[in-house]
Amino acid sequence: MRQVIGVIVIVLSSIFGLRSAAAVTIPTTDSMSAGYHAAITADVAASVWDPVLQRDIWTTGDVTSIQGTDTTGYYGYMHGALLTEEPGSTTFTPVTFNTEQFGTDYWGNNMPNPNHFYQPWPNYANGEYFWAAFMLYSNNVLHVYGVELHNTDAGGIFNFVIDKTADVHLNATTLAYEGIYVIPGPGAAGQSWSGAVASGSGYYFVSPAGIIDRVGASSLDSGYTLKTKAAPVTSGSWLIANPSGGWDMFGSEVFGYDVNEYHAASVTGPWSSATAILTMPVQEVDGGVICHPELPAPTGQVLCGWLENDPNYYGPHFFYTNK
Repeated sequence: MRQVIGVIVIVLSSIFGLRSAAAVTIPTTDSMSAGYHAAITADVAASVWDPVLQRDIWTTGDVTSIQGTDTTGYYGYMHGALLTEEPGSTTFTPVTFNTEQFGTDYWGNNMPNPNHFYQPWPNYANGEYFWAAFMLYSNNVLHVYGVELHNTDAGGIFNFVIDKTADVHLNATTLAYEGIYVIPGPGAAGQSWSGAVASGSGYYFVSPAGIIDRVGASSLDSGYTLKTKAAPVTSGSWLIANPSGGWDMFGSEVFGYDVNEYHAASVTGPWSSATAILTMPVQEVDGGVICHPELPAPTGQVLCGWLENDPNYYGPHFFYTNK
């Protein structure tokens, strides 16, 4: 989004091996970045495998253009969009809805265009809006986890306040909006969940405050039982299972230039000190590192992306890293 929320996400890569083992092309990261940027200029760039549609579904934060056309006109920023992608492809297809479901449309030149509807969930009646962070699939529902936000008068990219933690339900077959639900947050006001993953009989959730919580398998749809644990959280991180045992966390600090890696034998630590694995050419100010373990990657590696938010570029830069 043009404002900033740190994204901290936990992921167990083996959970997402839901497709057949058919060989697919492993694209270059430059071609992935170019393909995504050609389809949309937006931040977040989180993905999940949809076993019903047999393709990856991507969700975004604030959107400034789609396929080269400005979308910051009559209603300001579009607060989220969906894209689809075939495994191994570098073509991202924005999802268009046929009707003006929510009374809002976004298009350039200060006029709404009734033939273009991209935001998949409504804004709130009180003027606040939902901003997505990550997705999970369960029982023909795509759960889009994020927050209810409102703008302040602070100005700049930090011009927002988190009011509630929320879960948007989308139909995994049609991608239609089915509802938005307030869910328990990590604790303190202004905090939010940044990621979650299925693990064993439950799910791990993680927040910018460094809290990892486990919920029962049925709780994804019906409620949450939280257990607070420690995590070495940076401003934006992604955790994956290490093939040799334990866990690796990749993250970056707000206003920093390095993507760092941490390692622990247990998801609750203790964690190693940071090792820099990538130097970003600009400071990190928007969301940190997001990884995509369900997508093809070279053997022993995982596809990740860091987010750039400045006048020259708005969106993810993808890279492969060892896991």
